[in-house]
Amino acid sequence: MAVWGDRPSRVVTLSDSSEVLAVLLRAHKEGRIERVLVLESLPGGEGRTMAARLRREGVAVRTVPDSFAYRSVEAADMVLIGADSVGSDGSTLAKVGSAALALAARALDRPFYVTCDSLKVIPVSEAPLASRRRPSRLFEPVPASHVTRLLTELGVWRPVELARRLRVAR
Repeated sequence: MAVWGDRPSRVVTLSDSSEVLAVLLRAHKEGRIERVLVLESLPGGEGRTMAARLRREGVAVRTVPDSFAYRSVEAADMVLIGADSVGSDGSTLAKVGSAALALAARALDRPFYVTCDSLKVIPVSEAPLASRRRPSRLFEPVPASHVTRLLTELGVWRPVELARRLRVAR
């Protein structure tokens, strides 16, 4: 996958996403992961679950309080989150705390990657409906302008490429 550099990476994530887990485990098996910092992801604490899953697979992982989001991104090479849904323009609906990670990544010049199954990509005109399906205290939008690349089973794309490529793929 084109997102990994020449040396093992330090990655920040949050929540418990099967797509994020799959990407991180694949990268770990390829020797591309140095350490993963996982935010606790309160109020549900799903980050602790993700950290335990990674630890069982031999990944070096540390769980950190959500309030350490900026500091964690500062110590990392990249941010990787999973999406509840992605608009065809690359805008993302994700676990609360994702927007703070995106802002920190932007301020610190770190790449911010979003991964999801391509079936979670919806037309932008339907995106407001997607955000109403979930309680707003648990999910929040991340603008496409903050997303470096979208990772799906169909490829790695810049947000501006998403709509065009999906039309071709489907």
